[in-house]
Amino acid sequence: MRTRSSIAITAALLWASTATAVPLPATSLNTCQSTVKTASKTYADNYLNAVATCLQSIAGKVIKDHAAITTIVAGSCATQFRNIHDTRGTGKSLGEKLTAAIDKKCAPGMLNVTHGVPDVLGPGAALSEPIEADNINTWCAQFGGDGSIDTLHEWSGCIAASHACAAQQAIVTQYPRALEWLADVRTVMATLLPPVSDPTKISDALAGLDAVVAAIDGPDADGQPNLQCGSSCGDGAKNGSEACDGSDLGGASCTSLGYAIGTLSCTATCGFNVSGCDCRTATGTAAVGDVLSGKTFSNASSVGITGTMPNNGAVTLTPGTADQTIVAGYHNGSGKCVGDTDLVAGNIKSGVNLFGINGSSSVVDTSSGTAVAADMLSGKTAFVNGSLVTGSVPAGSNVSGANGLKTFTIPNGLYAGSKTATANDTNLVASNIQSGVTIFGVVGTAASSTCGNGIKDGSEQCDASDLGGQTCTGLGYALGGSLTCTAGCGFNASNCVAQAFPETGQTTCWDAGGAIIACAGTGQDGDVKAGTPLAFTDNGDGTITDNNTKLVWEKLSDDGSIHDKDDIYTWTTAQTTKIATLNSMAFAGKTDWRLPNAKEVQSIINYQNSNPAVSPAFNTGCVASCTVLTCSCTVNDYYWSSSTMQSTPSSAWGVHFDNGAFAVGPKSSSNYARAVRDGNVNPAPPVPPAPAPVLATGQTTSYGAGSDGAVQKGATHSFNDNGDGTITDNATGLMWEKKSDDGSIHDKDDTYTWGMTSPPYTMNGTMVTAFLATLNAGGGFAGHTDWRIPNVNELHSIANYQNVNPAVDAAFNMNCAASCTVLTCSCTQSDFCWSSTTYQLVPDLAWDVGFFTPYVGAHNKTNGVSVRAVRGGS
Repeated sequence: MRTRSSIAITAALLWASTATAVPLPATSLNTCQSTVKTASKTYADNYLNAVATCLQSIAGKVIKDHAAITTIVAGSCATQFRNIHDTRGTGKSLGEKLTAAIDKKCAPGMLNVTHGVPDVLGPGAALSEPIEADNINTWCAQFGGDGSIDTLHEWSGCIAASHACAAQQAIVTQYPRALEWLADVRTVMATLLPPVSDPTKISDALAGLDAVVAAIDGPDADGQPNLQCGSSCGDGAKNGSEACDGSDLGGASCTSLGYAIGTLSCTATCGFNVSGCDCRTATGTAAVGDVLSGKTFSNASSVGITGTMPNNGAVTLTPGTADQTIVAGYHNGSGKCVGDTDLVAGNIKSGVNLFGINGSSSVVDTSSGTAVAADMLSGKTAFVNGSLVTGSVPAGSNVSGANGLKTFTIPNGLYAGSKTATANDTNLVASNIQSGVTIFGVVGTAASSTCGNGIKDGSEQCDASDLGGQTCTGLGYALGGSLTCTAGCGFNASNCVAQAFPETGQTTCWDAGGAIIACAGTGQDGDVKAGTPLAFTDNGDGTITDNNTKLVWEKLSDDGSIHDKDDIYTWTTAQTTKIATLNSMAFAGKTDWRLPNAKEVQSIINYQNSNPAVSPAFNTGCVASCTVLTCSCTVNDYYWSSSTMQSTPSSAWGVHFDNGAFAVGPKSSSNYARAVRDGNVNPAPPVPPAPAPVLATGQTTSYGAGSDGAVQKGATHSFNDNGDGTITDNATGLMWEKKSDDGSIHDKDDTYTWGMTSPPYTMNGTMVTAFLATLNAGGGFAGHTDWRIPNVNELHSIANYQNVNPAVDAAFNMNCAASCTVLTCSCTQSDFCWSSTTYQLVPDLAWDVGFFTPYVGAHNKTNGVSVRAVRGGS
């Protein structure tokens, strides 16, 4: 019987002492069979226990204690593997013990008894007690044998080998890292010194360990378990009783099997398929493409080959303007190239050659034409549609215009290139043209023009009605208007209309101690009420339109739907879940819902209210189970915006709707979200532009689809340095004080209190008594005496979310150096700046804006904080 390498190693261990064994007696065959099975199982259990005991010791060190394999562990393993391989004498190793157990039952009466295959297999046996071994052939073939039993020891060896392989499989199953650990422990074991009383212990243990590793590793010896426990037809490797397996023919061929030629293959049941072999010989060289399709032939390498050459039959070619391809394949001789009886010289145009025939001079082009006499010069003739046509259009002549005419009519006619047309103007003289300027060849002699001549020239912005094409919109005024020119030839934008900036909603005034007082004359936000009143419309479809900004907002409910006020999201899932769901369901008939940016979120804050700090449109009828059609809810908590914190991109801006404060949170945290869309985009019916569009945040860095920097929504700022220490925001119409670093009233480092806790309990801190009083004294700063403290919305409008330290547009942070003035620089302190708006939840505080990042917070009114003045606004 043939055996694989792993079984050979196992067999060597099992039968080390049986080289001189003799055949078994017939009367003991069945008893011997039972003994082999029982003893082999005992061997397998002891074999598994020996290896497992070693691996358990290694696991305790390597896995549990995270330590290296010690000499103690290696010594313990040496004792176990000594049980597998022991050269001290007969009966010491597990294999020898197995042999002894088998021989004890099988040895009696063995002399002079010969057993053949029938004695072992049972059917047809001449003995009275044949072995009951229906599966013996299967066992032996599975473990590398050839499927035939030649000796009784070969049979018992098959049974024992199957138990040994089962033990090895159990080792791999229980200890997937067995080969790795055994390699490590062998290294340590090889360093051990054997006891004086047992000098072969370590060498025997190493031999036993190597035998186990070889059996588990398999013949490829690649350090990975590859137990060779029997063949399997279909695994692509010929083994056992298989004649072949897949492409592995074991070196066989048609000729080795006695055929003359052909191709040998393997069946699905691992037997030879000789249908491609043939006893005949051939010497032909034809290939399949050389023989007509459907016909068979043989050549020097194979027989019964079917040709593939296509049968085209009779092919007809029709001449054309391009070459005609003769298709490859068989032609039956009846094909032809079609002729044409009209292919004669008299039918071919002069100068043309068709298929070798030259055209006749009598053949002319009579193709269709559209010219008539009125299209042709008088006296000229031409053939049109075969008819002779004589032209009637007169030849043109030189044309001179009358004096004073700047335009004149060119008479009907055809004009040669040499003709001229002259436009006369009595004012086209040198004295009417500015010196150094040439018009139509006339060199001017008049002195340079001055402002008031009605012509914009030189450094003039405009002159009278000549605005140089400029408009209010071109200057950045969002709503247009009427641009005129001053007597000094500069723009007069007083009739241009900037956006109507929304107010904060605050109508109450408080003193520095938090007590409510009358607003008149206090200068507080509730007194000035700068901007257009907040105004919202419930559209009846689950949405609210801001009548100032024209933004359309999602209403929130308490019904467990996608609109539920209590749903929270990470910054990412607010986009991928909340916004994606609204757009996929076409909420309110729209699919352009998005997450609002920081300034859009601020636009619905009502600084008069708290818990929540919104107008009633966003906080009405909110009860359990209400829907967006029956209620409008706002949670007193943090809502996401699409704006990322530029200095920490892992966080994003949001607004606390209990009070209106701005904050940032990690994008991985869970918060609330409300969707928005542009209400004046592609309107039907037409909707006018927003009277107070929300200003863009300025963020241009994209942090993913739907982020502020990706969509960049909002009106664009347009700042103008007026050259007098002020900056005008053309988008809002507000004029801002510039800040300096020169120790003047404009110095960026100066701080002021908002108010005092003593009478008259109003906004009477040093920002009013010292700062504003100085700006408005006399003729006023930059010629204006109406400077005031901006409200929180106005102050936040100049924040730029793309920048940090300071978080403003370049117009407010330019050339800021020591001793620079408002005429030479523009400074912004990276710190808080007062607004005129009181913190409505704790009235002894006032809102301010931090310009290190665009943070909106609040401080006690007696604190010292920076101030920047503003004027204007609707």
